[in-house]
Amino acid sequence: MERAQLYDSASASFTAAGPYVTSKPNFFTATLLANGRVLLSGCDATCNGPLNELYDPATDSFSLTGPMHNWYSVYSATLLWNGSVLFVSNAENDGSPGIVELYDPAEGTFLRQRAAMYPHEFASATLLTDGKVLIAGGQLPGGIGSKEDRKSTRLNSSHVALSRMPS
Repeated sequence: MERAQLYDSASASFTAAGPYVTSKPNFFTATLLANGRVLLSGCDATCNGPLNELYDPATDSFSLTGPMHNWYSVYSATLLWNGSVLFVSNAENDGSPGIVELYDPAEGTFLRQRAAMYPHEFASATLLTDGKVLIAGGQLPGGIGSKEDRKSTRLNSSHVALSRMPS
């Protein structure tokens, strides 16, 4: 997609947003930050490098922000109470748990964290009312949706990673 769009629920219509900084980005996540901007994370048009842009609705413009370390496998982004964003990647090719990073909007930087406890692909990450983040669901690494994968996914879903993130 060469351009983002805005949906107006009052008029049930779409309008074009300002142009991206980078041509034809591949954004995997979009997270509304506490300051009202939107963090878009993914890779460039050919997925040869990381790409992170901030959308500012006040100016209808995009700008670049710090590069992510594990940009090629991002699956979830969760806004935390302290305003940072928790990114959890899919499991590595060898079946090891995915990489975890925190985005600091004040600094515009990504910081690597400890890896998740269990490998997941396409899992969800949800901020709970006590500040912990529940990472659950998805499938086992390399799963393609066979009956065996679905059984394994249910088993894997019972092993969730709960961690208290800094506030």
